[in-house]
Amino acid sequence: MPFKLSVYETDASGSPAGLSSNTVLPYWANKLSSCLAVNMIDNRLTLTTDGNLSVIHEGAKWIIPETKYCLEYYSKDGTLESADLVAVVCSDAKPPVSFLFWVKTLSVVCLVLTLIVYATLPHLRNAHGYYVMFYMACHLVYLVCIMIYSLVHEDVNSPLCILFGYFMLFATLTTCCWLNVICFDIYCMLRYVNYILT
Repeated sequence: MPFKLSVYETDASGSPAGLSSNTVLPYWANKLSSCLAVNMIDNRLTLTTDGNLSVIHEGAKWIIPETKYCLEYYSKDGTLESADLVAVVCSDAKPPVSFLFWVKTLSVVCLVLTLIVYATLPHLRNAHGYYVMFYMACHLVYLVCIMIYSLVHEDVNSPLCILFGYFMLFATLTTCCWLNVICFDIYCMLRYVNYILT
C-alpha cells in the first residue's frame, strides 16, 4: 500500500516536492540488518526527495539517512483501518543535541553553583538550608541521568538503561519527598509566626 502524500516533503504550494510520479512502498528488505536494535517513531516524520527521513525531535530537525530507517504501516490493535505510518529507525542513528539539552545543562550548572553557595556560607548551613541542599542534590542527580540518557539512547533491555531507570526513579521520588519536607517546614514556620503575632 503506498504512503499518503502528506508524508512527502512539500513545496510552498503544499504539493509533494518532486514526487508527483513516484511511489514509495514500505519494505524491510535487509535494510536494517546491520542494526542491533530499532526504535519506532510514529509521528512528525517527512520523506525528503533524496530518500532521507526528516523528523522533528525535541524541537530540532533530525535528518536520518535512508540506510538507517524503514517505513511501514503499524496498528496497535491490528486492524488495517487504524494503521498509521511509522518509521523504524536504527538505535545507532543519533538525534541532534536539542535546545532542551542546553537548557538542562544550564540548570545543572546553576544547581551546582547553588549547592556550593549553600555548602560554603555558614549561616545557610541550618536545618532549612540542609532541606534545600538535599532537594537540589536529588534534582541534580535526576537532571544528570536524563541528560546522559538523552545522549546515549541505549536499548531498553541493556543493563545501563535499567540502571538509569532506577536512578531516575529514586531521584524523582526523593526530589518530591524533599520538596514535601520543605513545604511542611514553611507551613510550620508560617504557623509559628502567625501564633507569635496573635
